[in-house]
Amino acid sequence: MVVKKLKNEIARAIVAIALLGACGCAKPAIRTGGNVMLPDYNPIFFHGIEQDVQDAQTPFLGVHMNVVPDQSLTETVKKDNAVYIDRIIPESAAGKAGILSGDIVITVDGEPFNSESAPRDQLRKAITLKKAGDSIRLMIMRDGREIIIDAELGVRKRTVPKIKSHPKLNDMQKSIESASSGVYRAIEASGKLEDFSKTLAQLKEQSYFSDSYKTAPGNPFRLSEVNYLLQNPMNIIPVSREITDSVPGSPGNEAYDLNRLLEAASLQLDIELHLVAEAPVTMSSLDDVLMYITDSISRAESFRKEAFKALPDEDRKFLEEEASGILSSEQEMPELQDRLTRIAIQVDYTALFRSVAEASRAVSPQVMEALRKLNPLEIKRGGLPSADLADGDVLGSMDSGFGKIIIGGPGRTRYTGDAFMTIDLGGDDVYENNAGGATVEYPFSITIDLAGNDRYITRKTVSQGAGFMGTGILADVEGNDIYMSEKVSQGAGIFGGGVLLDLHGDDIYKGESDVQGAGIFGIGALIDSHGADVYEASVKSQGFAYVKGFGVLADLEGGDFYRAGGKYPDQREPGYATLSLSQGFAIGMRPLESEEGASGGIGLLIDRDGNDKYIGDYFSQGASYWYSLGILHDMNGDDTYIAGRYSQGAGIHTSAGVLIDEKGDDSYTVTFGVSQGAGHDYGIGVLADFDGDNTYKEGVLSKGAATCGSIGILYDKYGKDSYLTEGGVHESGDESDYCRASGFGILMNGRAE
Repeated sequence: MVVKKLKNEIARAIVAIALLGACGCAKPAIRTGGNVMLPDYNPIFFHGIEQDVQDAQTPFLGVHMNVVPDQSLTETVKKDNAVYIDRIIPESAAGKAGILSGDIVITVDGEPFNSESAPRDQLRKAITLKKAGDSIRLMIMRDGREIIIDAELGVRKRTVPKIKSHPKLNDMQKSIESASSGVYRAIEASGKLEDFSKTLAQLKEQSYFSDSYKTAPGNPFRLSEVNYLLQNPMNIIPVSREITDSVPGSPGNEAYDLNRLLEAASLQLDIELHLVAEAPVTMSSLDDVLMYITDSISRAESFRKEAFKALPDEDRKFLEEEASGILSSEQEMPELQDRLTRIAIQVDYTALFRSVAEASRAVSPQVMEALRKLNPLEIKRGGLPSADLADGDVLGSMDSGFGKIIIGGPGRTRYTGDAFMTIDLGGDDVYENNAGGATVEYPFSITIDLAGNDRYITRKTVSQGAGFMGTGILADVEGNDIYMSEKVSQGAGIFGGGVLLDLHGDDIYKGESDVQGAGIFGIGALIDSHGADVYEASVKSQGFAYVKGFGVLADLEGGDFYRAGGKYPDQREPGYATLSLSQGFAIGMRPLESEEGASGGIGLLIDRDGNDKYIGDYFSQGASYWYSLGILHDMNGDDTYIAGRYSQGAGIHTSAGVLIDEKGDDSYTVTFGVSQGAGHDYGIGVLADFDGDNTYKEGVLSKGAATCGSIGILYDKYGKDSYLTEGGVHESGDESDYCRASGFGILMNGRAE
């Protein structure tokens, strides 16, 4: 099906709203039109209707269900007529009733499972049709015997959520009448206002639930911004813009103010730093620069020690020896992840991020200006490093309290050994060392390269502007550079901060995982100011965040190429699809393999200008999973977006994902679906395109679609657009078997009269 629309500067809202069911498909149920002036700052504004969320009591049994394993099958117990109980959630209704792990449910309230749907879905439906306090009767097969268990359904753990404050946004919207909202008018005219308000209330309820069945109460890693969006999902566009606007653009050609970035990132992680503006400092020699940097690192070290002071020696050792490997692994390690999460609660993140901010002064505008003014001929040559550290045009090396300092001259230099600080004045250099990778051995590592077409090539984990339990910074001022690394590199922070700053040149970035702007219990940033660049990675990259993490890739100028995926199979389609988890993607620890869980962070990809191409697969391009927020914001250019599933503005399992494209003739393609403004299982997914002639090609459950208590929106304001749908128009279905909440899919287009 191809639909073409013409638009003028006065948008006419066409809203297609579909109640979606278990089939995962959408057919527009309502279409209305009329001249509506839609405010650009929030075109999907909706006047909310207050409902008391505390009155909602969703029934909860407290079991993890699975397909019956082969070893438990018998002549009567089959995969299609029974439910296997994997685990029991502590202190739940199931535990109190005596249900055990390994039990097999064969009937519910006296009724056997039928062939209409999966047995697990039928059990979930039986639970959701009841109320908290009701009894559910299960016939269970245990050790070859049938037993009857009556369980009184309870409710999920709840807590009072922290909510981000947005006073400016709230004040602006108070003055807007309901009639000014295209969404409100369309839903009201359709007679679905009460249903939509119910969906909003059910989303709001998710902010009260615990994200774990085991971690300390109060959701210690839940971000207040995520809670705000669960309670105010129709404000996701202005909130996302606020976040991207807080990441500074390029103030000049030779410097970048990292403190502004770090202050904004910390605030999004609910940590207020209140950094003081840097006072002018006179630095007229290399010695002055080195003294200034080492003084900054001394202050950073004091804050770093404070950050980990509460950890017992055993926990600190576990963090130092195991954390990096656990977090960068592609394998599930439930027990180790559980322990890591409990340790992470004890870290003082205010002190940790203050340490990162102090260390970032090593590449402040003042330092960069002082280094540019240095005359290599006036620098006294000192003692040379050993051959296993560096060779070529080396001006000297010296020891410091934090490790070796190496000074490279304007000619070609090859760096092979790790160092605390490397300053290179020019030349086409080769870095085979950590290149600004901070580890337990070097908690701080700084590399500054002023000029040259350089090659950064290493197989080391934690390198090229990455920090593990410390701060690593790599700043390259000028040249067409190549960066090649493995894991935890190119602007990655794990329990610390990592920054890769490239100010000029057409650059190539290639990495494995947790790279190119990745934050995990920390802050990771890759900032590229100028040039047509190439970014390639396997997984977890290009603006990726995990628990208590802020990961950002910001490209400020140039036509760029982004690719993520192609290596690690996705279990849904292992022979066909791969995981990306990239390009503005964030994820939390959903309590599936264990009772331990934790909310996710904020993953952000910003591209300010240029004709760009984004290629991803599963989970990419402004997507999220489990109490997290993923944003892809492209501000200008004719762009191409290609992805597989859960992408292009997709919020999956109680999270928020958004793709915003401000301007340009764009092409959006997904090979499977659940994308292009899709919400799934209490998720919020939005794709907003404000100007340009666009093409949308999608599979199933896309183009403004939603399931189970979710909201999915595709908003396109101006331009001649084509909508291409594989397989024709999808039919709508009934309510989901496992969720009584309705999802709303919304398609909004502007067009000429």
